[in-house]
Amino acid sequence: MSINLEQQARALIRAENLINGQWVAAASGRRVAVTDPATGKLIAEVVDSGPADARAAADAAATALPAWRATLPKERAAILRRWHALIVEQQDALAALISLEQGKPLAEGRGEVAYGAGAAVIVEGLSTSNGFASVNAFCCDVTFWPLQRASQAQQEAQTPRSNAATHLSTAAIRHRNSKVHNPSRQAS
Repeated sequence: MSINLEQQARALIRAENLINGQWVAAASGRRVAVTDPATGKLIAEVVDSGPADARAAADAAATALPAWRATLPKERAAILRRWHALIVEQQDALAALISLEQGKPLAEGRGEVAYGAGAAVIVEGLSTSNGFASVNAFCCDVTFWPLQRASQAQQEAQTPRSNAATHLSTAAIRHRNSKVHNPSRQAS
């Protein structure tokens, strides 16, 4: 990695939590060292966030939600497009930061950044096509899918079904999961 790219990556580091639009230290005041796994060299000391910090962030998000919800879909989409453009603009520096922090090859870091930038495009499309409820549904589906699946499995275990129906249901879930976890796999 070139020195210039490493300097760009280090310029992106923020060692505090972004809560309610402000960069703040952890409520506990604790910090944790982040080191380059290849060299052991210190990259930064960042806040060691705890439950109080998570609550403050959740409360700030809940407070901000009504204003975001009242923002027209076209305006939300413009904000999300700008977010995407900033990610793409800083792709190499972000990839270098991933490489520094995790020891991954730079190319893999670039792939992770591109994947993350894609999320902004997906959410933008949801915010313009079906309103904010779709964004909430998308985020909840992505975040809570494992919990939903566990609950569904528990309900299925308590419901008598024929072996054939259970086998087909299990096969369908495995097929879907293989496509979710291995996108290169073609649908059969």
